[in-house]
Amino acid sequence: MAKYNKLERQIAKVLEKMPWLRELIKFFYKRIIYLVYRKSGFSYELSKGYSLDTPYSMIGKLDEEEEALFFGYYDKSPWNEKMSRAVFHSCAKNSKEVYLKLFDFEKNDVEIVGQTSTWNWQQGAMTQWLNNNEIIFNSEVKKGHLGSQIVDVRSSESRSIDFPIQCIRPDGKQGISLNYKRLMKLRPDYGYQQEFLNFCSEMPYDEDGLWVIDLEKNEASLVITLQQLYENVPTAEMSITEHKVNHVMYSPDGESIIFLHRWLGKVGKWSRLYLYSFKTARLEILLDNKMVSHYSWKSNKEIVAWARFNEIDGYYHIDAETKVVSEIANRDFDLFGDGHPSCHPLNKKVIISDSYPDKSRIRALFTANLDSNKLRKVGDFYSPWKFENEKRCDLHPRWSPDGKMISIDSAHTGKRKTYFLR
Repeated sequence: MAKYNKLERQIAKVLEKMPWLRELIKFFYKRIIYLVYRKSGFSYELSKGYSLDTPYSMIGKLDEEEEALFFGYYDKSPWNEKMSRAVFHSCAKNSKEVYLKLFDFEKNDVEIVGQTSTWNWQQGAMTQWLNNNEIIFNSEVKKGHLGSQIVDVRSSESRSIDFPIQCIRPDGKQGISLNYKRLMKLRPDYGYQQEFLNFCSEMPYDEDGLWVIDLEKNEASLVITLQQLYENVPTAEMSITEHKVNHVMYSPDGESIIFLHRWLGKVGKWSRLYLYSFKTARLEILLDNKMVSHYSWKSNKEIVAWARFNEIDGYYHIDAETKVVSEIANRDFDLFGDGHPSCHPLNKKVIISDSYPDKSRIRALFTANLDSNKLRKVGDFYSPWKFENEKRCDLHPRWSPDGKMISIDSAHTGKRKTYFLR
């Protein structure tokens, strides 16, 4: 791979204080350097022992000619726990809505089980499985009201939840909600374009933040406010920036969550990684070195994150109890740069992650052992220029529940499609 070198990354780091200039230089530099490193005719390449399938081929059908079929983010799974079904977002060309397509691997059939206009290319409609038979996804539950829908895929029966969801507790009975209109203003990759009566981008900080939703009672309570985060260990630039929360994840036992608090402005972007315990109601900062990007729970007390620590960007291990941050054993892991890590469901020493496009517009997919120097390439995938910025198609690798398959989204054929690797 034609990876970006240490000097190029250091220059990008220095330019963080001038985001408008950084983006301008980045735009032209990537296109100029691509002329030197491009690989004509390259689409994808798999390492020995891997095969690539689509959901259609898994049920013995030809792929349909839809504009896009994708799942979304890396911290959720298209499969139910039994792996008898998988659900994806299907989009027609220029459509404002996506359909939820259910692939039934026992019946070898596919059907539409829902549709919604509240979605984005990065995360879809935040579609998730509550159990083996029910999915939940964000939707305009009534005119001008953003919420979510729960659908039983066996009976097609559905019910509405008055709040949108961000993540679901492992037992499927509780969820976390946030303000997608504030995300639309500050990071449109993750927000929704529609106007809503129950959310807006200018909600007061003491009325906005993270809500806990009781999915059985359809009740929500605001447990962490932006005002609370704004006042916690304040810094000088906080007063001239705007604040948001994003990327919430439950611990495997559902007793804690981690999330990002970010503040953005003309002077750049800052990030903190927070831990919140439901047992103690304690809010604690885990990382506070300006840059935190993507992360994953390794266990109920351990986290793996791409972040900055002691002024060095890389993958780090975080002990959620002691708050100790340490380097992972395999520093070769850092050579690919920022990615979307997920721990293997059975062997927590192994993670899978991806990279952003290198100088050749190629994304890498690889596994790494966190306790050794074993790094294994799974494949390389070309990323066409039309899939950039808000329309980018990250691989977002996701393990199957049994750890024997990998789900990715990729645009190496020129269309956004979803794949299974075995």
